[in-house]
Amino acid sequence: MKANPVHGGGRALGVLAVVGIATAFLFSACGGDREVYPMRGQLYDTDADCLSTSDVIDVVEGTPPEGCEGSFCLRSVESGDLFVTAHCTTPPGWTSEDPDAGSECEAALAAKDLGDDGLCPSPT
Repeated sequence: MKANPVHGGGRALGVLAVVGIATAFLFSACGGDREVYPMRGQLYDTDADCLSTSDVIDVVEGTPPEGCEGSFCLRSVESGDLFVTAHCTTPPGWTSEDPDAGSECEAALAAKDLGDDGLCPSPT
């Protein structure tokens, strides 16, 4: 049985966020002068055709990109999961996906356009 990436596999997303926050803390605690920022996004569940609520999906070195408009699809190289984000650049460890007709990205962006109706139901 395949784990549901939103409900059953949500643990991986939480671990990623914790690791990212810990990394940011270590940079600041060790006196590092590296700038980092949280990248937020929503995990797309292909089977249910819905999105998770927005969460920190990575901590990226540098400064946040400016002038981004709209939503974009980024795929985690590590997990293969697809996320919808307002982040318009592709940081290391991610690949950009095009919203070609019939693509998973097109479906994810359509779910995003539905607003709350495009969100996955909360686990009960």
